[in-house]
Amino acid sequence: MPTLATLLASLALTALAFAPAASAQEIDALRAAAKTEAGKRAYVGQALALTPAEAKRFWPVYDAYQRKLDANNRKLSRAIEDAIAAGPMTDARAKKLAGEWIAVDDTDLRARRSASNAAMKAVSPVKAMRYLQIENKLQAAYRADLAANLPLVQ
Repeated sequence: MPTLATLLASLALTALAFAPAASAQEIDALRAAAKTEAGKRAYVGQALALTPAEAKRFWPVYDAYQRKLDANNRKLSRAIEDAIAAGPMTDARAKKLAGEWIAVDDTDLRARRSASNAAMKAVSPVKAMRYLQIENKLQAAYRADLAANLPLVQ
């Protein structure tokens, strides 16, 4: 016999299955908005419909997270560029690059957790989750673009 937790999890998964997925147009709109910091900020502000009081608490959280994301994305890009520029991949360089890539992912996770906790305190959990979804979609698009342009290690 299923437990209450199992039934609730099944119900949540069923609801998610029928929720509208992000369309390619939505992702393209996010990418277009994210080309400039002002565009991204406007998109996030419009998507969250912040009250003045919420905005006062939310934007410092947003700014701190953006600084962390930018620094981490630069670190990943620099590691990849250095690996490509150095010529044919060696085992030692492959290990180093893999370690740097995993370190970036760990840093991303810590930054996302910190931003999530702070956003949940700054605005309602629904708005905080909406913001995290927007950031997740933007990071997924960034990583997809990176993957599309990065040749496989030979």
